[in-house]
Amino acid sequence: MPDSHDSQTSTSSDSHESSPPKTPNSVVLQTPTMAIDRSRGRNVHIYDAENPTVVLGGLILSNGITNRNLYSMLDIFIGYEAPKEMPLEEQPFLRDKEGTRIEKNDDPLQPGEYYIVTTCRVLPPFHGLSN
Repeated sequence: MPDSHDSQTSTSSDSHESSPPKTPNSVVLQTPTMAIDRSRGRNVHIYDAENPTVVLGGLILSNGITNRNLYSMLDIFIGYEAPKEMPLEEQPFLRDKEGTRIEKNDDPLQPGEYYIVTTCRVLPPFHGLSN
């Protein structure tokens, strides 16, 4: 009985040892210097307070980054399932690992774990940002 692989033939144009296999909707990046573990070295980690075991993101802290900067970054890559007009007292905010509320101010951001506290559902980073 013939093997199912016998019916497939390979030509020199589609069998390159150095090219990874292509599948529908796949993106092949030819960047050998890309880090495998992008979180390596991060000393600021962001979590959803309702799901504190899943890291949503983070950064490597550098001089000049403030609490306000972190809030601005989160506005870019975190979405919320919430009404368009949310009262100020219901807007998401950050707490550190000890439970202290992190104000949106120009104090220097400190290394550590930060938790998004909100009455809304936190959407995964970049949720719905496709074309």
